[in-house]
Amino acid sequence: MCYLKLVLCFAFVNCLAIAKQDDRKRLIYYCGNRADKPWDENSDLACSGSFYPAVLDSLFYIDHNAELKSDILDTFRWDYKNKHYKLKLKDNLYFHNKRKVNAKDLEFSILRYFFVFKPSIGNTFHLNIKGTKKISKGQKFESGLVEGVKIIDDLTIALVPAKANPSFLYTFTHFSFALVPKEELKEDYITWKEWPIGLGAYKVVDFNKKEKSVTLLLNNKKNYPNAAEEVLFQQERKIEPDITIKDFLASKSNKYVKERLLVPMYRRVIEFNFNSEYGRSKEFRRAIALAISREELVKKTYIPTNPLYEILLSSSLGRINIKESQNINEAKKVITLITKNKKNVFLIPYSEDLSYLGAEYRNILKKQLENVGINILFIENNKNIWDPFSIEFLNAPFYIHSTEGDYYDPILNFTKYKKGSPSQNSFLKDDLIEVLLEETKEAPSRDILNERLKNISRYFYEQRILIPLFEIPSIVYYKKEKIKSIGRQFGGITLYLQNIEVKK
Repeated sequence: MCYLKLVLCFAFVNCLAIAKQDDRKRLIYYCGNRADKPWDENSDLACSGSFYPAVLDSLFYIDHNAELKSDILDTFRWDYKNKHYKLKLKDNLYFHNKRKVNAKDLEFSILRYFFVFKPSIGNTFHLNIKGTKKISKGQKFESGLVEGVKIIDDLTIALVPAKANPSFLYTFTHFSFALVPKEELKEDYITWKEWPIGLGAYKVVDFNKKEKSVTLLLNNKKNYPNAAEEVLFQQERKIEPDITIKDFLASKSNKYVKERLLVPMYRRVIEFNFNSEYGRSKEFRRAIALAISREELVKKTYIPTNPLYEILLSSSLGRINIKESQNINEAKKVITLITKNKKNVFLIPYSEDLSYLGAEYRNILKKQLENVGINILFIENNKNIWDPFSIEFLNAPFYIHSTEGDYYDPILNFTKYKKGSPSQNSFLKDDLIEVLLEETKEAPSRDILNERLKNISRYFYEQRILIPLFEIPSIVYYKKEKIKSIGRQFGGITLYLQNIEVKK
């Protein structure tokens, strides 16, 4: 009997040891997501921004000197003689489905969003590739159809800008341009047949629909010897995470090391409904801006935030460095004149923010607007990220949500508010915006780009096309007993899970 107890005790201890050993191999990453899967089109950007680089890899990335780098391109350079960029893939790259990567995959991956019919993130890009304006949305992709992308050999393409732009290649750092195998996508070119297949360090091995979790397995131990062998990608906080970038509980816990990255993650903004009576009114939009004190708002957010008075983030090129003062009396005059003292209560949609910003800042914002005669009721919008002004919000004058601040190519901060944007009714039908975007896109140098960005940024401010509230820094929260280093990270919405070094 004693012998049996001893054996059972030994077995129990042994199981615990194995469990602890397995736990060391697994990294639990939490990224709250309103979508079902991190690869859904309406996925929170902080989730897709960490998921896709891990699974698909990235065509380019930015180092700490803001220089363009690539782990999958052997070379990328400007060919002065032929006036095009020459991009050559490394040899012996394979997708997770075991197929070798070739130049046609590079061509398709760069161009696929031009052929997508559905509203998508790709519609917000203002890509400067020769011949893309001839493509019709929903058109079938064919290799060689676009003159600005030419196959040179099995590993090399020529990429031709329509106009000179020093930020041209920087656009392709976005995860949307990662290499993908066309055969794993449905005919719409954005929906995966099962789950994403790429050539990243991790491959998807399981999706638990009930738990909203994805299991990633390390597929490239040779190049990432210090990475976790397994990542549990949680979209609901079921287990205490080892690492996260957007979580109130972790931000307040002394269990976590807090490391701030170079580039902010998000900006929180008010976007207007230009299909509504009040949203179309420039004076109404100006009054909203004058009613707000950003300094009061940032004091009430769960995680640290910084006041933001213009569309470009504090780290960006092209800032006009304004600082708008609250003017309640002026705002009240304008609102009284516009609304004629009507006692409207506006239903205002907002994107989920309780998990990282809390509700108190919204309560303060509500009071600030009430002080000038605007009565609102906030209602969370989880239905349609591209068209928040639908169903019960048809008459909502504005919408509050977080947008990606694009450090890599500053022009992309403005393209969401141009004609053809997937964001229904959130842009002003203004031809001058198109002119300013075209001028900015063809800037031949960084100095000229800086000045042209200032022009369009100033116009956005003068017209109050949107109202920035604050910027949200990129802060990584991680457990030091599990993680040795977060490795090469730059900031923004991208967290490179494969670069995180775990303790063995």
